Amino acid sequence: MDTRLHLICNGARLDLAPIQGLWTQAQYLRLTDHSRQLLEFTDGRLETLPMPTRRHQAISRCLLLERVCRRGERAESALLEGLAADVTEVFDAA
Repeated sequence: MDTRLHLICNGARLDLAPIQGLWTQAQYLRLTDHSRQLLEFTDGRLETLPMPTRRHQAISRCLLLERVCRRGERAESALLEGLAADVTEVFDAA
């Protein structure tokens, strides 16, 4: 898998490696506003991140569900049931 950062503009693929380390926070925010790719910004460098898997999303939902329950917050039961069903489905399939 190619993890280098590229920008596709009008069908042309531009390698952004030469400007790594020179990105500003404003440029990063503007880029993320116009991209579906997950990007991380650290010390002027951009890194592409992999898309979360269904298992990752299920674990995130499980952690959210646990946090809601521990804090004793009231939440819509339908939402909690939906989260629990999604988590169960993913782990049963694994």
